[in-house]
Amino acid sequence: MPEKRKKTIDVAADRQTMTELYETYEQKMFGIANAILHNDWQAEDAVHEAFVRMVPYLSRCKDVNDEKTKILIVRVIKSAAIDIYRKNKRENTYILDSEEDWIEDKHNPVEVYLATLSAGEMVKKIIGQLSNDDRKIIEMRCYDGMPVSDIGEILGISTDNVYKRLSRARKRVKEIIAEGEDEDVKQKLG
Repeated sequence: MPEKRKKTIDVAADRQTMTELYETYEQKMFGIANAILHNDWQAEDAVHEAFVRMVPYLSRCKDVNDEKTKILIVRVIKSAAIDIYRKNKRENTYILDSEEDWIEDKHNPVEVYLATLSAGEMVKKIIGQLSNDDRKIIEMRCYDGMPVSDIGEILGISTDNVYKRLSRARKRVKEIIAEGEDEDVKQKLG
C-alpha cells in the first residue's frame, strides 16, 4: 500500500521514471485537464498536482508505455482536474480581475466596467421577475451549467418536461426584456 505522500523522490530509478512519465504524458495530461477545466492555467495546475499524486505509485510504473501506466495516468489527471473543477464550483469563483485592476487597466475604460455592472444588475432584475419555477430552472441550467438530465432528477420531471419549462422560461425572459424596452421608449418620448 502506498504511503500517503512522499515529500521527495529519493531513488534514482524513481527520478528517471518520473522524468520519462513527464516527457511522455505531460501534453496528453494537459489536454485531458484542459478539456475538463477549460482554462490553461488551471490545467497546468492539474498536471502538476497529478504528478505530485503519482509519486507514491512510481514503483508500480514498471514500463512507461505499459497499458496499466496509461490507465493510472488518465485516472490521476482526471481526478486532479475534477478536484479543481469542484473547488471552483464550491467557491463559486470566476477568474476575474479585481475591481481596482479593471478600472486601472488602460484597455478597459471605466465605462466598460460600469456597463458590465449595469448589465449584471439588469439580469438580476429580470430573473427576479420570473416565477420561482422559471427562476430555479434558469439558474440550474444557465448559472450552474447543469445537464438537463440532472435538472430533471432534482425536480422530479422528465427531460422533455425540463426542455419545455426552459423554453417557457426563456420566452418569459424575452417578454420581460421587451416590456423594459417599451418602458424605455415611453420614458424617452416623454
